[in-house]
Amino acid sequence: MSNQVNWLYLDLNSFFASCEQQENPYFRGKPLAVVPMLVDSTSVLAASYPAKKFGIKTGTKVSDAKKMCPEILFTVTNHKKYIQYHHKVIEAVEKCAPISSVQSIDEICIELTGSQKRLDIAIQLAHKIKTQIRQDVGECLTCSIGLATNKYLAKVATDMQKPDGLTSLLASDLPQKLYSLKLSDLPGVGRKMELHLNSQSIFTIEELLNKTENELRHQIWKSVWGSRLYHWLRGVDLNFKSNETQSISHQHVLGPENRNLEKAYLVTQRLLLKAMIRLRADSFFTKRLGVYVKYFHKNKGSMYYENSQSFSETQDNFIVLKFLKKMWNEIPKDAKPLKVSIVLSSLVKQQQHQFSFFEDVKKNELHHLVDKINQKHGKNTVFHAEMFDILGKDTAKIAFKRIPKLDEF
Repeated sequence: MSNQVNWLYLDLNSFFASCEQQENPYFRGKPLAVVPMLVDSTSVLAASYPAKKFGIKTGTKVSDAKKMCPEILFTVTNHKKYIQYHHKVIEAVEKCAPISSVQSIDEICIELTGSQKRLDIAIQLAHKIKTQIRQDVGECLTCSIGLATNKYLAKVATDMQKPDGLTSLLASDLPQKLYSLKLSDLPGVGRKMELHLNSQSIFTIEELLNKTENELRHQIWKSVWGSRLYHWLRGVDLNFKSNETQSISHQHVLGPENRNLEKAYLVTQRLLLKAMIRLRADSFFTKRLGVYVKYFHKNKGSMYYENSQSFSETQDNFIVLKFLKKMWNEIPKDAKPLKVSIVLSSLVKQQQHQFSFFEDVKKNELHHLVDKINQKHGKNTVFHAEMFDILGKDTAKIAFKRIPKLDEF
């Protein structure tokens, strides 16, 4: 049916900034930027719509934002607050329709069923959701909703009218309604991919749509993504099972007080231990640790250290900490760390774990016991003694594709 839609996609508008405006009426209607810390050298995490009118967006340097808009206000990010608002939004939406998937901290997807697929009914549902969020969560929490024949186009539609928009992409609208978009408006087309498309003489959506499925898959993307995109842009509702968890990661932008190798190492240890807790809670073993450090060198300027180490599959904190220390010792001694990241990868499900005679079963049981104690009696009831000086200095951070649990704060 030409007036049928299968998916409703919800994108909360300037979510972090909207939460801050809901909490503090003084921020409402004003250019506001949410930042990791109140220093000019950091970057904007989120900007209110009045700030966006000046060209300020995620990634804009604070020093540049002040030049672009001298009246701009700044507030330090509060991730626990955003998680609380996230769950309030989830509850409000669930009153209207079952949620199919939570795509990120600020994006929700609903697969429509039965009469909901009729465009007029889907539009009514969208308005109901908007009203429910406004009533239950707050007037500042607006969202843009996209309706389309597949999830990909529904997401595309959310960006076509902001803030507080409602856009539908029907089969009968395609492909003409897409022609007004830029290549960068398509999810999955970042700056590097856009340049790659340009190198293939593709500068517009229309030129992209003129390519065959074979060209997109084997010449342009050189992966199955090109084939999927070919069908998605034509309104085909292709569903794919989500991949198993491929990695577990944490990162932290270091405050001035932690910008030396000793303090940065403690922060990185803490991130790694948090990742190991997640690993065990999700019943995984890991076989690889990656470490990434952005640092400043007085002679060379901004530099990066990146390395990884493989080992036998494990859930043991002490094993991964040993490899972290080995890699950390390779960082130049005069480096001034600015940002640290760790990644656990090559994950193996517990039921597929290959037992080794060198494995310390009692130590594994101890780690699980400590996790249970901290879960029951509070975070850091039991912890590594060497972490004493850094406890409480870092808080759970938002990973946009993973929503931290409230007990991680």
